[in-house]
Amino acid sequence: MDGDRPEADVTGGPDGSAVGRAVDRVVARIRPGMRAVVLAGPGVMASNAVEGLRVLAARAGIGVLNTWGAKGLFEWQSPYHLGTAGLQEHDFELGGLGDADLVLATGINAYEAPPERWIHLAPSVTVPPRALGALAAAWPLPPGEPERPPLYTRLAEVVGPLYEDDRVPLAPARAVADLKAVLPEGGLVCADPGPAGFWVARTFPTSQVGSVIVPNVREPGGAAWWGLHAARLGRPTVVVTTSPLDLESDDAIAYAAASGIPLVVEVWGEGSLSDADVHRTLLAEAVESGRVHLVPVPVDWSDTQRLVEVAGEIVAWGGIGD
Repeated sequence: MDGDRPEADVTGGPDGSAVGRAVDRVVARIRPGMRAVVLAGPGVMASNAVEGLRVLAARAGIGVLNTWGAKGLFEWQSPYHLGTAGLQEHDFELGGLGDADLVLATGINAYEAPPERWIHLAPSVTVPPRALGALAAAWPLPPGEPERPPLYTRLAEVVGPLYEDDRVPLAPARAVADLKAVLPEGGLVCADPGPAGFWVARTFPTSQVGSVIVPNVREPGGAAWWGLHAARLGRPTVVVTTSPLDLESDDAIAYAAASGIPLVVEVWGEGSLSDADVHRTLLAEAVESGRVHLVPVPVDWSDTQRLVEVAGEIVAWGGIGD
């Protein structure tokens, strides 16, 4: 394989010379008729380079496959959005890297996109996030036409009907659709790694950068404490975790209640509902109340196997168990 190995996104001093060198390195790899794909991670957002990536995608006409820590770089229906990768064993191959001529890797986090899962699929070059805007200006070819990869289309075939599924216990994607419908602009969903976090990372239809957080490593109570921090800053926040609730999450909820911080915590896998529509109503009331709410949500996890049949076993966080 003749691609560069992923490297740290170091861009040098304020004169931009390292950015220029990075752009030159990429442009030297571009050939007429080649199919380039961007693989983007959370470093794009951390570097405030989202707009540069969007300009590059439009200028070059290339699609962007994001890891789950970079959800929202594009709206889910954008023609440049190829899907979310890193959750299942075949994500990178099915997400467009398998038939790419060149992968532009930018802002990658090795927990979400371990090199051994994608580096062999196509030649690749690292693009520092700070260089994305300059690369857009220097792109030497006319814009192409991004194509939806199998990961996007095959998952959509499975997940699309589940968003409106009326069964109880809820289909996980139906619970996610309710989260999307209820979350106000500027709101945040924080989900723990595990069954609930997998479904949020896989199926939440993002329209805003930073509207979803699913940590890339397991940490008891991680989502609850992330959510508590966001809620303390005034963001409407829903925490999603999987039954049973762990002690660290319980501590975060107790702290929020004692401090008067509004926080909604959904525990998927518990409780009962008279019908599917009740979930959205309960969730909306909890978010609008401005108080701490614990919402148990019965969920049917059997649909997870349908996603495994599309993209392979779940590999994020070392797998999610039963």
